[in-house]
Parts: sequence; C-alpha cells; structure tokens
Amino acid sequence: MRLIAAEVGGSVEANPVNAQVELFDALLDGCREVVKGGTMDPKANDVLSRVEELQLLAKRVNCYNDPISQFQALMYLKPAIWSKGCGWNQSRLFLTT
Repeated sequence: MRLIAAEVGGSVEANPVNAQVELFDALLDGCREVVKGGTMDPKANDVLSRVEELQLLAKRVNCYNDPISQFQALMYLKPAIWSKGCGWNQSRLFLTT
C-alpha cells in the first residue's frame, strides 16, 4: 500500500495507512459495481484483473521461505514498442522460478 500511495502522492500519501486501504477498497468496490452493472468501462475490468493477478502472484511468492532466491528477473526479450513511449523499461521483466 505504501508504494501505491507514494506513486499517487499528495493527500493520498499524507493519509494514514488505514485511510489509504479504505480508499483502495472503495476503488475496487466501484470497479466491481461498474463491471457488474454491465457498463462498458474497460479500465474498471483492467483494474480488477490486475489486482487478481497480483494476488495470485503474492500467493505464489509467499509459499517460499526465501522468495528472492526462488525467482529471477529475465531481461533478454526484445522490449515492447510501447514501453519506450511511456518510459516503462520494467515492461521487459519476467519472473521465472
């Protein structure tokens, strides 16, 4: 949560962690309502999908005593064309076990 709040900055970062968690939960609840209501908002579905992916990754990583030694970052793949435009060099990173 701390990393998300730091990236957003401003008043979100200045709030205590429990308020940040409440705000994040409200965001997810809003996304769920939009998706459930049938509104065509691809970003709401993207947010929910990404959160689910990260939760599954967290479960996988947490099953190891020393997760850092179990995973390595690979950067040998050709970078995506869009990654240069938005400055996302980390878009080339992949975790493998």
